[in-house]
Amino acid sequence: MARKRGVTVFLDPEDLKFLKKKNSETGRSLSTLIREAVKNWIRMEKAK
Repeated sequence: MARKRGVTVFLDPEDLKFLKKKNSETGRSLSTLIREAVKNWIRMEKAK
């Protein structure tokens, strides 16, 4: 059974600005963008 884990992400104001810009371009929700960014970051960390 898959359980959703809550992850706290601390963002710089700069990051937030970038995400908001992305959000208005793509029309995807901020939480989705953050989730994808975290997934990508985890992949990059694992690949190291």
